[in-house]
Amino acid sequence: MNNQQVHTIGGLSEKQSGKVLKLAIDAHLEKLVVAMQEGEDFPKSPQRFTQAEFLSWVKKRVRGGWRVVSCYEAGPFGYVLHRALEKLGVRNMVIRVPMEFEEQRRSQSRLRQNLARQLRRTAQRGRGLALEYGH
Repeated sequence: MNNQQVHTIGGLSEKQSGKVLKLAIDAHLEKLVVAMQEGEDFPKSPQRFTQAEFLSWVKKRVRGGWRVVSCYEAGPFGYVLHRALEKLGVRNMVIRVPMEFEEQRRSQSRLRQNLARQLRRTAQRGRGLALEYGH
């Protein structure tokens, strides 16, 4: 029996795609801060790049046989960085941050769930005390 785990990235397993380089990009106007993980190694310390330096660095990795997968939060670059990465053959995902009203809705939902949970616990404690003292 084979107990080896196979991780799927961008529709292909790491076995199918060879070496996989995973990039998490924190995109700012002047610089990119990139955390990376090569295959199943531990993540490396983040590095700083200008956009041009980063794209050149990625291009070398793709030419070197790496399957590159990346993601970043939508922001000042919009989809410019995304298109440039995709053009190099990178599987990139752009993540949208929830808008304020969406975050408020989630917060209210969590608050309602917590209050309901506390109410159930209090009711259970009350029933437990009533049984313990014979009421």
